[in-house]
Amino acid sequence: MPAIDTKIQTLILEELREIRSDYTEHARVTGERLSALEVGMRSIVGNGERLASLEVGLKSLIGNGQPGRITLLEQAVERLKEFRWYWLGGAAAISCVVALLIK
Repeated sequence: MPAIDTKIQTLILEELREIRSDYTEHARVTGERLSALEVGMRSIVGNGERLASLEVGLKSLIGNGQPGRITLLEQAVERLKEFRWYWLGGAAAISCVVALLIK
């Protein structure tokens, strides 16, 4: 019986060593991935200047308590649409007057 117990202990120890090596390899790979991710994030964010400039640009587009450039642009487009109808009405009136004068 002691030979069987020794063999079982040996098998268990081999399995534990294999699990430990798998865990060590996984931890190494995960560490490498995390460091690569950290480097990538630093290159995206930089030292904060790029992120701050993006925030300033976003605030100028959307507005920071005041109408932003997008809102001002939408209002300008609406004015152009209204102005187009004034021109169209004026052109129709002029064509009517010209048509009456020609007859």
